[in-house]
Amino acid sequence: MRYLFIIFILGYLWVFYNLLKIHFLKHDLFKQKLYQFTTITIYTSPNRSLILDRNLKEIVQNKSEFCITLQKSKLQLLDKSTRMNIIDNLSKYFNKDIQQEISKSYLDKVILKKNPNINDISFITENLYYLYGVNVEVFYNRYYPYKSAAAFITGFVNMPSYEEVKNNPELIYYDYTGKDGLEKQYDNLLRGKLGFIKYQIEPDGTPYKILDKSEPVNNFYLKTTIDIDIQLYIYNELKKLCDNLSIKNNQPVGGSVILMKTNGEILSLVSYPSYDPNTLKPDYNYILKKYPGFSYFLNRAISGEYPPASTFKIVTSLAALSEDIINDKTKIYCPGVFYVGSHPFYCFNQSGHGYLDIYSALAYSCDVFYYKLGYLLGIDKLSKYCFMLGLNNLTGIDLPYEAKGLIPTKEFKMKYLKEEWNKGDDVNSSIGQGMVLVTPIQMAVVVNSIATGYKVTPFINFDSKPKVIKLNINEKKLKIIRESMKNAIDFGTASIVKYKVKKYVVAGKTGTAEVPANSNNPKGLNNTWFVCYFDYNKPEYVLVVSLEGSGGYGGEYAANLAADIINFLATKK
Repeated sequence: MRYLFIIFILGYLWVFYNLLKIHFLKHDLFKQKLYQFTTITIYTSPNRSLILDRNLKEIVQNKSEFCITLQKSKLQLLDKSTRMNIIDNLSKYFNKDIQQEISKSYLDKVILKKNPNINDISFITENLYYLYGVNVEVFYNRYYPYKSAAAFITGFVNMPSYEEVKNNPELIYYDYTGKDGLEKQYDNLLRGKLGFIKYQIEPDGTPYKILDKSEPVNNFYLKTTIDIDIQLYIYNELKKLCDNLSIKNNQPVGGSVILMKTNGEILSLVSYPSYDPNTLKPDYNYILKKYPGFSYFLNRAISGEYPPASTFKIVTSLAALSEDIINDKTKIYCPGVFYVGSHPFYCFNQSGHGYLDIYSALAYSCDVFYYKLGYLLGIDKLSKYCFMLGLNNLTGIDLPYEAKGLIPTKEFKMKYLKEEWNKGDDVNSSIGQGMVLVTPIQMAVVVNSIATGYKVTPFINFDSKPKVIKLNINEKKLKIIRESMKNAIDFGTASIVKYKVKKYVVAGKTGTAEVPANSNNPKGLNNTWFVCYFDYNKPEYVLVVSLEGSGGYGGEYAANLAADIINFLATKK
């Protein structure tokens, strides 16, 4: 009996000890657990921020419409019977399976009906007390007033994907996330910060007290460097040119144009064919419609990779001058052909240019002059200056899906083609052919580097701080290239620009790239380029025009378009 009493006392003390432990030692822990099970937080998203051009014109807006929505997190506060009753009533009224709509949506807010009629609104408002979690609300859709003209700048939005929500669970409370362009690049900024209301709830799940709340935060707007008037003009002119050439050639022609200030600000970035971000439908001509592989979703300005052709001679000139292969007095004879062993590499002027220095060679775009430089330089020295100018790498522009291009090396060719590098590769690379690939935005950075001696990072967010790096290049050698580029305008392959442009002194370079026939270019028509900066004496702008499958020569279509753009810009000043 005594032992039983002792056991009873010990047991009592053990229980008493645990009560004390719960009350004093683990009070905070159990309070926290209780708090978790007796509170619920309802989140609300802000309106998405507007996007403006540099003059505060709205290039992305929010367009309101009424919607009937159901918020799943609120519905879960109710008991099962009440929930099912609401779902059944909604299913009968809307004549569809609302439970299925709820189940297949991984987002918190389910849109039951867009643009409801007066009867729909009356039904919800009159039964609001019995339809907890169901609301008639103003829903803001993104609207892109400049449609396809600004599509590759703005991008577009859509509901968050399952993968996005998996990586960031708070996205279930947002209506949209950015999928391309600035909408994607600055999605965190544009979508703002969630608001919330935290409720204390009864054991049956009924909320009875607000513990905390915060209003959703909207960042109001994102201001860009874009001038939408210039953007519209360039897009319409590029579209007109590409459409006319498509019809003339009876096959697709696309292109891109970049207008950049010398501090890196992008005034205009255009790609064609394009699409309407409101509907995702293409904006192209009937010829392009026959070629589904000629993508209208490809931003050719930053993601298109092309042989730079003779525009690359700017880089070869820099390498040859910097490595003391030539100076400004060196003359090389062009008989119209250059031999590597017994293999001929022809100049585009097969009659030959005779003796040329760099001032004339770049102006007339003599291939033999640059074959010789490439032969003497070799790819190791040439690639060093390519990398210095940012080729074979991302420029860092604040848009998604930028491509790197390709500057081939000996190691690259052996790794991927299982072949040794040869002098013919050096010669081909020197004129921007062979395996060399660049993007138009990279060429804008290259031209800017020659014009100013500084490498910039292109940017579209007006509030970004310009990133400028002084290049370790001899200024006298840069001046030689600048003067040679001016000669290309004054009397060389781009003389049409001097004829048409009167306000600015322009320095530039044409390019005509030979490309093999393929499914999108069955005739194997040339790609063409024109790159330039202006004013020559005080560089302010860089302009790049790239045409895909245009045929002709760089001094023909690309340079003509560039001249028209420069003249339009002059009227804006």
